[in-house]
Amino acid sequence: MKPDDIRPTRQFHPSVYATAGRLLQAATVPRASGAMRYRCPVSASFVLVTEEPILASLKARPSLQRRCPACGEMHLLCVAEAPAGHA
Repeated sequence: MKPDDIRPTRQFHPSVYATAGRLLQAATVPRASGAMRYRCPVSASFVLVTEEPILASLKARPSLQRRCPACGEMHLLCVAEAPAGHA
């Protein structure tokens, strides 16, 4: 490999900028225990929110920004209604 074949590492692929500055939304669903659950839009894993300050903020406002423990990205949590028969 010649030095001219190496691309500079300071360049970013254009796909990096596709979601820059945009928060991914995640709908939270209330649980019977009072906790909230959402599915991470990046890793598709379920996340259970049990911290009282965060739960109080979600109840007071329709949406809340939070760093996801599943993927490490910031998500916009929006409160959704629980489906009938589920808790």
